[in-house]
Amino acid sequence: KKPVPAALKPPNPAAPLEHVAYAVLGLGDTNYDQFCESAKVIDRKMSDWGARRGAKLACADEATGLEGTVEPWLDGVLGDLEKA
Repeated sequence: KKPVPAALKPPNPAAPLEHVAYAVLGLGDTNYDQFCESAKVIDRKMSDWGARRGAKLACADEATGLEGTVEPWLDGVLGDLEKA
C-alpha cells in the first residue's frame, strides 16, 4: 500500500468532508422493506465524515407519487446548499 501524499490528506482525518455541504434525495417505494435505505446510509455517512447537511434528507415514494417530494426538493435544494 502506497502512502498518501501529505497534500492529499484531509486536514482533519476524523472529518474529511468538513468543508462539504450536501443534500440527499432518496427515491424508493414503501412496498419494499428497506424504503430509501441507500439514501439514509449516504446521508448518515456524509454527516459522520463531517459534511454539513444543507437540506433535510428527502425520501420520495413511488407508491404514493414522487412529485410531492421531488419537485419541492428540487425547487429549494440549491438555496439550502448556499446557506449551509
